Amino acid sequence: LLIARYLNLKAVNKARSFVNNMLFAQPKTAALVKAGSFVKVMVEKLKVGDVVMVAAGSKIPIDGVIVSGFSKVDNSIISGESQPKAVRNEDYVFAGSVNLESPIKIKVDKIANNSVVSQLFKLLAIIEKSKSNYVKIADKLSKVFTPLILVMALFNFFLWFYLTNRFDEALLNAV
Repeated sequence: LLIARYLNLKAVNKARSFVNNMLFAQPKTAALVKAGSFVKVMVEKLKVGDVVMVAAGSKIPIDGVIVSGFSKVDNSIISGESQPKAVRNEDYVFAGSVNLESPIKIKVDKIANNSVVSQLFKLLAIIEKSKSNYVKIADKLSKVFTPLILVMALFNFFLWFYLTNRFDEALLNAV
């Protein structure tokens, strides 16, 4: 029972740590392209269809499609892939990825609440609320196993007490 709960806790904590790192890695602001200039806005204010500029070396603030420019992007936060991926017009990029080489313009495809990172966070919340298979099996076994052991110990006590008529020996053998 303890092993199952430990494994469940370890898996949930590892997933929580991963998603929290991804959430903290998300930029809070973006450079919105408006009439040829850039306006710094909160990521939550972006709407589907807005175009944002992402400078080289900056994190991509939101999921979207590249509409101008080409670069290499570090997607390791999403995919775990260590090699940068070359991207150009019409390629999809994810929030939290790092634009490595040159500025790119991205058309917002999903608002912040629907980004891949946000969806991972929501899935983690669902997972935390549900029990893992290990815990379910351990709970089922403990419902049967514990009462069975207690009944067997009680039976053993009475059997030894009946056979030896000594309380101390019966108790010693029952425990």
